[in-house]
Amino acid sequence: MGTSLIGYLERHCDRLESGYFMEGRGRVEGFPKDPEVWGGSVTVTNSIEIQAVAKFLHYFSILNHYTFVYQIRIRMTEESAPVQLTRRHWDVKDGESISVVEGEGVIGQNPIILAPSESPAFLYESCSTMNSLVGSQISGWLEFKYLEGEKKDQVFQAKVEPFKLALQESQELIDTPYFEDWMNHQ
Repeated sequence: MGTSLIGYLERHCDRLESGYFMEGRGRVEGFPKDPEVWGGSVTVTNSIEIQAVAKFLHYFSILNHYTFVYQIRIRMTEESAPVQLTRRHWDVKDGESISVVEGEGVIGQNPIILAPSESPAFLYESCSTMNSLVGSQISGWLEFKYLEGEKKDQVFQAKVEPFKLALQESQELIDTPYFEDWMNHQ
């Protein structure tokens, strides 16, 4: 949150005009094109690029429970046989503690990733609540299975480099009368 609504709107308008935000799924996404700007990551394994970026959600956060939404973008970087996402593994670092989250697919889906000439990137969002704003991050891997060609049915793990769950540079937790009491942190 900024200290001025007008300042926030002016900065947001500047970012929209400059192409700062990601465009996908027929809309302007609420995440930057370059995930590394917000402490995100970009990793390529076997021609699969995974971009990860997170942002703080003040309106779902209460004292010592900080909620972040993160966006994962998956695309093929060159022409290759299609792959299907089968599993996920996340190492979630909340301050000094680490928890592991594993499961089938992502958000109830097992998307098929096609060559760049056939399909745009697959994007999805999820969220995580942290107890600490210091040192929190997520890293891990996504498992894919080749669907065609000489590698058919072979699986591989595409690494997801750590991405931060933190306030962005321009954000701070402030006490303000303009929002509900539960949004104010001290």
